[in-house]
Amino acid sequence: MPDQILEFSFRNMFNLLSADQKTILKLSALASQEALSLEHYMHLTDWNRDRTSDAINGLVQSSFFIRNESDKGTTFSVLPITASFAYQELIEMGEYANEARAKLREMQYRQRDANTIVDYLQSLLQGKNEAEQLAVGLAKAASEEYTMGNYEKGRQYFDQAESYYDKSPYLYYTRATSELNAGNSAQAYVYFERAVRLIDKPTTKDSVVWKMWGQALKQEGNWGVAIEKLAIALSLNEKDPYALHMMAFCQSKLGQYSPADKSYNKALEVIGKSNPRQRKLTLTGMAQNLCQWGRDLDRALELTYEMEKLPGSNKRVLGLRAEIIRRKGES
Repeated sequence: MPDQILEFSFRNMFNLLSADQKTILKLSALASQEALSLEHYMHLTDWNRDRTSDAINGLVQSSFFIRNESDKGTTFSVLPITASFAYQELIEMGEYANEARAKLREMQYRQRDANTIVDYLQSLLQGKNEAEQLAVGLAKAASEEYTMGNYEKGRQYFDQAESYYDKSPYLYYTRATSELNAGNSAQAYVYFERAVRLIDKPTTKDSVVWKMWGQALKQEGNWGVAIEKLAIALSLNEKDPYALHMMAFCQSKLGQYSPADKSYNKALEVIGKSNPRQRKLTLTGMAQNLCQWGRDLDRALELTYEMEKLPGSNKRVLGLRAEIIRRKGES
């Protein structure tokens, strides 16, 4: 079937969708190679469960979405041809798409750290007394329930875990991370506080507690307090590139351009050439910081050409380059 006929067919079907269904379909293009869950879309849209579920169910019924069931829960995927159409619609959303992409990236980082702590909790089962072993096991189960969107069941497991053993910082850290993923920042901060009170002698492994706390504060725009938490995380693990990147971002937001530049440079040293996408993200932050600072604009411009060679969309890079050139013309 010719491409133009397919496009016409998709366009006709797309026009029949509700506004919410159109938004969800467009957002599916953010991760066309990954099946997203209901909770992912709730986080991306800031909608409640019922509204998001209604939109997704409509897309399933109209065959835009494919429902996938597994022991890890329900996810939704799209066929390549649908993903291609959705992407064309997504790029027309402008800044909204950029914000949604940033939200998804934040959620993926949180999930990665949540998985790390679940693995660590599993390792804690060795050499602990029976009550602590049971609490750790329940915390692991609770975290997995949160991952699948079963928040009430997860909370029941966490409450049971705490009733068995309430002296484990990792129990409270896991609960804090889980509440963050559920969108409950206020509750998450309570559990972060409890976690850090129980860590007598922090080690490198403990840095994740302060890093995730800092990430949550950063996402809410609490730059100053985020810097405090990230500084503790980096004192425990100075070679965490994402913590360095977040530190630089928050410093730049507060107008601390010189410290931000140093933090971005440290992040780049750690990343090296091993993670091109992370490198591109950090280079972008560095160039933006220099542009806002109004210093060393030639270096900022050079960075955009380095970014352009790395994987990922260059739309943001080109926009940043244009802004740097404009600033250079004014100086």
